[in-house]
Amino acid sequence: MLSDSLLKFYADCFHSGNRTAAKYQLNAQHNRIRARDSNVIAFSIGAIFMMLLIMVFFRFLPDSYGKNPTGWLSFFAGEDSFIFIFVLIWVVFGTAANIYVFRSFGINYTFIFEIDQNYKLIHHQLARVGMILICIWGIFLTFSIVMIDIEVTSPTKL
Repeated sequence: MLSDSLLKFYADCFHSGNRTAAKYQLNAQHNRIRARDSNVIAFSIGAIFMMLLIMVFFRFLPDSYGKNPTGWLSFFAGEDSFIFIFVLIWVVFGTAANIYVFRSFGINYTFIFEIDQNYKLIHHQLARVGMILICIWGIFLTFSIVMIDIEVTSPTKL
């Protein structure tokens, strides 16, 4: 990514000609996590933890009316949509992991993924997007399980 002459100049001026140390320092400038990314990731982790606690609470809540087989049948009939969206989220996290590995080993991932060469994409940005998506996915999953456990038969009628 760095031009050879720029790298040589920086290594000569600041690292006594050591090109490896100069390249590491120049690339490390763009690898720090931004505050906006860390805030969104931390919020999403907290929200996912709370949703898991809610699901566990409602799952172990004693049944006062018995089991709800109709609700679970409808949930399992539509579970393919949950699985499909989870696979898409998995692809986002997989791409973030690939970018992390590619940056660690100095592979030109912008050429492989056909990203604009002027735009630097780091794994924190994709992890942020993945956390937002998994948080939204978890909200829908939590509400589906809670509606089954409290035996909501028609959500539009009171």
